[in-house]
Order: sequence, then structure tokens, then C-alpha cells
Amino acid sequence: MINLDNIDADDDNDGHVDENDDYPYDASRWRRPNELILYALIALVLLVVLIVLAITSIVMTAKSRKKDEAEREEQPPPPPE
Repeated sequence: MINLDNIDADDDNDGHVDENDDYPYDASRWRRPNELILYALIALVLLVVLIVLAITSIVMTAKSRKKDEAEREEQPPPPPE
């Protein structure tokens, strides 16, 4: 009898090779749910970091603009020609 496992690397044709597939004969799933939680947490942390960086950038830009406006107001107007 021929061993079908040696013919291709993805027995259930789910797009994931059997070596990385927790369910090599079930095409409806390939990874255990608890491993997906790690990826979701990493994505959430990256999203929070991006939001914090965006807010920081906006606040720093606003402070810089206020400082520039204050410096312009403190300077006396140029003498008339």
C-alpha cells in the first residue's frame, strides 16, 4: 500500500504544510486557538504603541505651534520704512 503522507506536504489541502499543521487531516482548522491568542496580544500591543505615538506626535506639534505663535507675538513689529 502507498503511504499518501509522502506524496505531498499538505494532506488536507488547507494551505499549511503538515509539519506546521496541528490538524493535518482537518482542512477547517490548522492551529490551536491558544496559539492565536499570542498573535492577537502582540497585534493589540503594537496597535496601542502606534496610537500612543500618534497622540504624542499630535501633542508635540500643537505645543510647537503654540510656542512659535507666542514667540512671534513677543517680537516687536518691524519699524516702518
